[in-house]
Parts: sequence; structure tokens; C-alpha cells
Amino acid sequence: MTEVERFYEDKVVFVTGGTGFIGKVLLEKLLRCTDVRRVYLLIREKKGISPNERLKKLFESKLFDTLKVVKNSAMEKVTAMPGDIDQPLLGLCDEDQDRILQEVEVVLHCAATVRFDEDLSRALTMNVGAVSSIISICKRMQRLRSFVHVSTAYCHCQRKHIEEVSYPPPTPPRQALSLLENLDKKILDEKNFTNMIIGDRPNTYTYTKAIAEDLIMTECSDLPVSIVRPSIVVSSWKEPVPGWVDNLNGPTGLFLIAGIGVMRTAVVHEDLQVDAVPVDTCANLIIAAGWKTDRDYRSNNLNSNESPIKIYNQTSGNYAPLTWGEIYKIAEKHLFANPLEGMVWYPGGTFKRNSTVNRLYELVLHELPAHVTDLVCKAVGKKPFAVRLCNKMHRGMRSLEYFTTHEWTWESGNTKNLAKTMETKDRETFYFQLDGLEWDLFIEEYIKGTRAYVLKQNPSTMAACRRKLSVLWVLDSLLKLGMLYVIVKVLLAIFVPHVSIF
Repeated sequence: MTEVERFYEDKVVFVTGGTGFIGKVLLEKLLRCTDVRRVYLLIREKKGISPNERLKKLFESKLFDTLKVVKNSAMEKVTAMPGDIDQPLLGLCDEDQDRILQEVEVVLHCAATVRFDEDLSRALTMNVGAVSSIISICKRMQRLRSFVHVSTAYCHCQRKHIEEVSYPPPTPPRQALSLLENLDKKILDEKNFTNMIIGDRPNTYTYTKAIAEDLIMTECSDLPVSIVRPSIVVSSWKEPVPGWVDNLNGPTGLFLIAGIGVMRTAVVHEDLQVDAVPVDTCANLIIAAGWKTDRDYRSNNLNSNESPIKIYNQTSGNYAPLTWGEIYKIAEKHLFANPLEGMVWYPGGTFKRNSTVNRLYELVLHELPAHVTDLVCKAVGKKPFAVRLCNKMHRGMRSLEYFTTHEWTWESGNTKNLAKTMETKDRETFYFQLDGLEWDLFIEEYIKGTRAYVLKQNPSTMAACRRKLSVLWVLDSLLKLGMLYVIVKVLLAIFVPHVSIF
């Protein structure tokens, strides 16, 4: 066995966020590539579906198809543990708390709300309150060997250059949590009050993740803990299947609304770099950090001025730089080659640098067609939907604008050193560095994965979608020619009234 494999052998692991995007890939990798004894997975009841039923449904995902072939019995090692990060001490009953305190050796905390426009009260509860609960539990564990907290590379996005160190939080953690105890949620979530509290942070997500980091740095110095900071987490690169994705967050949602021809304009600075990391590399880094945290804590070979808590930035800019303009061109090419079902118009559009100019384009290219569509729906007795979806799209785009109009650089010395300390086989099995990542091939698989795993569209419909794409191209071209004709005729009528044009 390799060092990482030996560390996880026969270990009991507690995972939060295991039903989320990163958590699913992390769970699959743990089961397939290590010989853990037991994984306790924190799962809440959702829409009347019990934790055990949700776990069963989780394993029905195509993500676990490879595991079922090579190591089917490994799924029996997973136990659903009812709980909720919204609740004190994660909503765990006394019996389950005792099991964790007595048995668990590794804690991998992935759970969080990743919504940029989340209410402040909810973001504080899920992203800070849950961390406080986990710290309280970890401090009482009898066998704890390693605790990895998953943060974000953007938690200190008010800085242009971000090192692998802790920075002062926007609000002291305990003071932030006291807001939940002493203020009505309606006050906390009121837009102006929220903006006043978060200050120079663009949203409640980055604000609360920064506070959670400081909570760990200040209250876990005596624990074997580390922090992993991935940038934008996108589809899988290699394992267990290329292009796997299960949500519409970040670039995935952009691919969808652009691919069906709905998004025609957005505020994006095409020359700025976009930073993204494949979800499988993120899961591998979390696993490797778990091993390294235990090793560092037990060796205790730290300099006097070195923090015992390692922070690992995981970003792509230093390995595979990519701009927003480049990702759009690559995505456009593969969306034309692999068109989506449900196209309403020929995909296309342009990015704007100015919000006011973009707003004018939105009125003409987004809102006007949406209102016309709803009028037609009402006329034929159908329920209107276009304006509602248009407003939802605009809210989503507004929440992304900060990230499409700024760029950052990161230090990643700890992450590089972590790879260097790993055995060759471990580096190959638990790969997390992005050397060799080719964006063109990756985005092609990403778009195919969005079509297959998120939209659940059958490959057999591809031919029909290509025919529809050709028809939409003709209609789009005719519309543009018609508009050009009208513009020319109006200009001639104004400036050269004696010239006639058909």
C-alpha cells in the first residue's frame, strides 16, 4: 500500500455535504480507491424522503457505475446519518453523536450553501454555524486524526493576490454568530442591512466563508486540521467518467442558457482570466490533505512562525490559463457540435464591458421577446412563463458579474509541496495538479456531460437537434437581414429622402 492508502485503511470517516457536487465525487473516490472501514454520511430528510432513501437514490447516479463494477461491496460501508447543518450540533441525535465521538477518525467537511444570493441569515447558519458545530464535535472526538474544511479560493476576493495564509475576517466569527441570536431574520435579510454588514464582499457566500475560515484558524490550533480552497469547481476531468456534472452552477448554467439561445448579452470582460478546477481534482486534494494533515500534526516539525493549520489553494491559472473570451469561443464551438434539446433560438450573442449598455441590450434581446412570448401564451390559453424565467436569468447573471469583471492571482506553494511529498502512485491515483489539462477537450466533455447528466438528454436526439439548429440559423439570418433592411430604409428616408428602396 501507498502512504495515502495506508492512512485511510480501516478508518472511520465522517463526511458532510456528501449529497452535494464535490461530496458525491469525494465519496465515490474514497470508496473506490481506499479501504476505509466505514463512512458516516450526514444526510437530511428532504421533501419527505428519508436519509436512507436519499442514500439509496444517491447510489443510483451514473457517477457510481464504475464503483459498482470494480468494487460493488464498498457501498455497504456507507451509513446515512440523519442530520442537518442548519441545526445546532448538525441536528445529530445523542446516539449518533456518541458514535461519532467514539469511532470517527477523519472528518471531511464539504457542506455549505454555495448560492451567491443566499439570505444572510441562512448563509451564516449553514456556512459559519455548521463549522462551529463541527469544531465543537471534533474537540470531543476520542480518535480524531484529521479534519479537512472545504472553503473557497474567493473567500478573500477583495484582495487581488491571495496567498495560502489566513486573513482578517470581515466580522469576527462569534460576533457574526451573535447576529443570528440577537436579530430578527427579516432584519438580517433586508437588502440594505445585508449590504451594510458584508461591506466590500460581493455576496453573502464569500462573506460567510471568510468568517468560517477564521473560526477554524482561531479555535482549532490544537486540532489536526487543514483548509482546502478550490476556485470555481466544474465538471470531472478524468474520473470516474469525464464530463460528469450534476448542477447548473457557474459555467454550467451559462452553457445551458447560451446553448438554448436565450442569453444574448452579458457583462463579461473577455480579456480577464477565469479560474476553474475539475471536481475530481478537488476531491483528490481533499483526500490527500486529510493524509498530510495527520502526518504534519504527528511529526510536529513546524517553524516557530509557521501556522499549524495548512491552507491549500487550488486554482488553474498557473497551470492552464484561460480567459472568459476563450472559454466562450470553445464552448460555442462544442455547443454547435453537440446542440441541446429545447433550443428557442439560434445560439449567439456578445459580451459587454459596460452595465448600462448591457442593460439596453437586455431590454431588446431578452425582455421584449419574453413579454411577446407571454402575450402569445395568454392568447392561446397557456400559462405565461418567459418573463419569470428572464428575470431569474438576469438575477443569476447579476450574481456572477463581480467574477466576470475581476481577476485574481493565487499562491499555491503548499499545494505544490503536498504533491511533492506524495509517492508516485499516490500522485497518479489522487491527482489534483492540473498539468496536462487541455481546455478544448475538457470543455467538449463538459458540454456533453451537461447534456447527458444534468439535462438527461438522450444522445439519439442529437441528429434532430442539429437539424433544428440549421433551421434556427436560417430564421436568425432572415431576421437579421430584415432588421438590416429596416435600418437602411429608415436611414435613407431620413438622410436621402429622394432615393427609393424596396
